[in-house]
Amino acid sequence: MADESQSGQSPAENLRDHLKPVGGQFGLEFEDGSDEDARILPQVDLGWPVGRRLARELGQLISRCGIFRQGGRIVTVDALSGEVESMTEKRFTTWVEKFVTTAKWRNGDQQETTMADTLAGKILAADQFRDTLRELKGVHPVRMPVLRESGKVELLSPGYDEESQIFTVETVKYDQDLPIDDAREVFVDLLQAFPWADLGSDPNALLRNRSVSVQVAAMLGTYCRGMFPPGTKRPMITYIANQPGTGKSLLAVMALSAVFGHVTGTVKPRDEEKFGVLLETVAQTFSPYLFLDDIANGIFSNSLNSFLTRSYHGGRKFHKNDEMFHVPNVTQVYATGNGIELTPDLQRRTLVVDMFLPGEVRGRTFENRLTDDVLAAPGLRKRVLAAMWAVVRDWSDAGAVRVENPLETFEEWTCIVGALTRFAGFSDPLEVPDLPDGGDKQGRTWRLFLGRLAGEGILPGETERSFTVQECLEKAEEMVEANEIEMEDLVGHAKDQNKAFGRRMAKWKGRHITDTRGRVVQFGKRRQDKARVYECEVIAS
Repeated sequence: MADESQSGQSPAENLRDHLKPVGGQFGLEFEDGSDEDARILPQVDLGWPVGRRLARELGQLISRCGIFRQGGRIVTVDALSGEVESMTEKRFTTWVEKFVTTAKWRNGDQQETTMADTLAGKILAADQFRDTLRELKGVHPVRMPVLRESGKVELLSPGYDEESQIFTVETVKYDQDLPIDDAREVFVDLLQAFPWADLGSDPNALLRNRSVSVQVAAMLGTYCRGMFPPGTKRPMITYIANQPGTGKSLLAVMALSAVFGHVTGTVKPRDEEKFGVLLETVAQTFSPYLFLDDIANGIFSNSLNSFLTRSYHGGRKFHKNDEMFHVPNVTQVYATGNGIELTPDLQRRTLVVDMFLPGEVRGRTFENRLTDDVLAAPGLRKRVLAAMWAVVRDWSDAGAVRVENPLETFEEWTCIVGALTRFAGFSDPLEVPDLPDGGDKQGRTWRLFLGRLAGEGILPGETERSFTVQECLEKAEEMVEANEIEMEDLVGHAKDQNKAFGRRMAKWKGRHITDTRGRVVQFGKRRQDKARVYECEVIAS
């Protein structure tokens, strides 16, 4: 061909350039005899047809140089830091010159030149180029376990793993032979100084406390994220405290810092539309976590409900109103707040850490004070990573038994993380929490109200009773006047509270509640029309 016949290279030089792409895949470099310090790069003619030759051959030359497909975008991974950066047209023009020489024929001579942005855009968009690139499903900043198709659990080595399609950067090296008993002590040492709700005085209270087990599950879930394929749904981890200064944010950081080092938190936007935009950004950038710190009052978000329960996210691409994205769910959500109220939907989709400090925050002393910087320090990260690998390693060697009753919607994640937490010696993190200072406050208030209504309205020996909406409202107002409940907990902040009361009560039609006499009562009938009367029946004494 014309470009080859006019190259002016010796046969040895042609052979050297022919072998360079192959050697490059194995880390080999070919030196130019005229300059011992210069790397000999393969040459690419920018005059080649983009579709028929240029895109395909350029992709083959650089496909092992840290460039990948991730979802619908092309990215690079820094082999030292693990930083993922999108490849743009402008960046590609010079980035590619680290690995190849780009040239054009001018006046019968082939001259080195930088490709134009428009040509870079055509190459990046070409299927022939994209098909040569490897898929990137995740980047691990430390060595973390994966679950092979054979069922074997394996600790990934640094670099790109072909089966899992995960790139590992070993920013911290840690012990892989720590005994499981020593691993348990690492968790205990870290967690014993926090004010856990319902801790009690039992010497083994820490191991049996539900909130402690949720914290251990949060840490193990972060470490084992490579064991779950993209699209795995993960429950939100929520930290609820009775006052500021209990350490809830520090615990959220602890759940992430062993793997990620310094952790970035964000404030939840109050505007639902802006929150939706934030969640779309998190999805498109394949963020491994979203840390919503210090949420005020409650979490009421349809966008978050959807984000937690979908295997794939979709929406409009950044700055491209005519293009849509479709990416797998890879993000673990964490939230902290004082007395956070959760909607009933969200409470079913979260694991709650309950913190309670009876005294004052000021004046407490600690033998070893933890901070964000201490948690991100390599020394502590090594200890925690070694402890988590010890749990995973021994659990796998013992048969990798999973829990029989995982959390609905999040079965894949909870059946393994729940089992790992129990194997580490802690209690069941999937146990339903009893939250007096947060959680589904609305649901608790309605159960309290309906339990009183049925318990006092259906007399002993009776099996049924009909209640009018007006009778129900009068009983609610009576309980409000007695400071037993607040009307806002029943109807929210509605302007017309009477109408809101009727609408909210209708949602309980056909539900089973336990009244103040310990009886199970069915409140109305599920398929009942918009009646003014609710027929309640005792179905179990």
